[in-house]
Amino acid sequence: MPGTDRRWYLAGLLILLLPACASLWPAPYGQAVPDADPVRADGGPNVMPPNAPSILNGHWADYDGHPGIDVIGDVGLPVLAPADGVVTASFLEPMYGHNIVIRHGHDADGAEIQTRLVHLDSRLVEEGERVRRGQQVATLGRTGVLAGGIPHLHFEVQRRLPQSHRLFETVNPHRYWVNGPGHVTCYEEGADYPAEPFLATYPALCR
Repeated sequence: MPGTDRRWYLAGLLILLLPACASLWPAPYGQAVPDADPVRADGGPNVMPPNAPSILNGHWADYDGHPGIDVIGDVGLPVLAPADGVVTASFLEPMYGHNIVIRHGHDADGAEIQTRLVHLDSRLVEEGERVRRGQQVATLGRTGVLAGGIPHLHFEVQRRLPQSHRLFETVNPHRYWVNGPGHVTCYEEGADYPAEPFLATYPALCR
């Protein structure tokens, strides 16, 4: 293929592919990629409030999968504590950037629960601090090699069975929303939330 024809061919191919690539990226608010392991009893897709920052990557349960959900947003978007708890770690490291880990008590099955917030732009709490649901604990960022330069919040829920000596294992965060499995729940100031068992509100500020 002559050089000029090749350039025109590649340009045309790019024009055809751009809309398809754009369709893979959610709108800023109210959308979530299909979850790899659905949690709703009826098998339906997760329900996103229209004012919630969108989810770019869902939870994948297999060994080489994705251990949390990725919430997209602008750098500096407030990151909120998903429930009452105690900060057990607040640090910076190369792969995940700024990290915060919060211990929350137990879920309905009696398993000990903690959450992990990473790729943060800034951390506003330190280890040992007690936090309240909806309290701003950080800002969304793109720190760490694994952020890939994309501003987002990687959010994990981790559980450990009572009297178990095993490390915490990640579980699908969509199992634990206040409004029920698969129903993402934005934090609302003044709303009445249960202290126990652990149920989460969205860790990013809804508009």
